[in-house]
Amino acid sequence: MSHNIYALLVGIDNYAPNSQTPSLKGCENDIRAIETYLQNQIAGEWTLRQPKRLLNQEATRQAIIEGFQQYLTQADSEDIALFYYSGHGGQEKAPPEFWHLEPDGLDETLVCYDSRTPGNHDLADKELRYLLAQVAKKKPRIIVILDCCHSGSGTRNIPQGVRLAPEDTRERDLSSFVFAKDATFNSVLFTSSEVPGKKTGLELPKGKHILLAACRDFQYAREFPGDDGETRGAFSYFLLKSLENTNGSLSYLDLARNIEALIKGNVRDQV
Repeated sequence: MSHNIYALLVGIDNYAPNSQTPSLKGCENDIRAIETYLQNQIAGEWTLRQPKRLLNQEATRQAIIEGFQQYLTQADSEDIALFYYSGHGGQEKAPPEFWHLEPDGLDETLVCYDSRTPGNHDLADKELRYLLAQVAKKKPRIIVILDCCHSGSGTRNIPQGVRLAPEDTRERDLSSFVFAKDATFNSVLFTSSEVPGKKTGLELPKGKHILLAACRDFQYAREFPGDDGETRGAFSYFLLKSLENTNGSLSYLDLARNIEALIKGNVRDQV
């Protein structure tokens, strides 16, 4: 019996011209490299379905949402659903309804191609959790790989070559969130403050998944010059190095340890 791999691959180097979001150099390279790896390595009982690849101007907020809702949701209990994001992480003002979840009044986000243009917004952490919960309904194995910053440091001066966009200081209304009309999700979201110990959006209900992230929340995800001269995300580059060096025959924990060791030996202040 064949098992399927559905891969939603998002890489953004160049953001909408009127978004005032700084460009990156290695994100498109990251996505092409992971897609090539999947195409070359997947065999036997596994079938790689045509990956959903969104690069630069293709990676709008709506396109990424549809990638979850129309593509990844096809994966069932015998399949793998992979979401790989290479681009800017960021923060934005949280609506008042989320202040009981976010003491600093900010949501962590993924910055889409058109996120910072008038009338658009980033993909907030709570929206990502909602989308993952939708994908999880058929119980596939879900893998999330994020090569971006997840930092609470959006007010600091941001060095070049790191994947963190400036904080989005615009007000955002609750009605703009992807789950605004989902009464079931909202009933959990807005009552979670009554549960002892629940303080942040990181503890919201979400679909069961494995997350590999480029750095800790107080660090930067940096870009790195690869052996072939192409700029890459340091995390993405050493992720593939680890997979290639072991022929993919290792556990997630061992993979994480291998990547950590390689990054520590080559990049400062990124774990």
